[in-house]
Amino acid sequence: MEKQVTIPCGSISLDGLFNKNRSKNAVVITHPHPLYGGNMDNPVVLTLAQSFFEAGFSTLRFDFRGTRHSTGMFDNGNGEQDDVRSAMSFLKDQGFDQIF
Repeated sequence: MEKQVTIPCGSISLDGLFNKNRSKNAVVITHPHPLYGGNMDNPVVLTLAQSFFEAGFSTLRFDFRGTRHSTGMFDNGNGEQDDVRSAMSFLKDQGFDQIF
């Protein structure tokens, strides 16, 4: 069952959903471009999260900065790279050895 999480990213915070599985492998799943309606509830993102979970991975999907409940503003791909790094750091802090 997915758990709502807040991912710190510098001075902003990202809204995410984390689903812990049995292995030490985890995956960060990102969504399509936020200025065109992309968010973590996109059907492709949901399908990927379910498929990875069924394959034994823990999953983390999140909304990029400025998307829905994530704070900050869209940054033309620059700050969004920090968002992904912060999501990976979140998983490392949860004790995952392999992050994809």
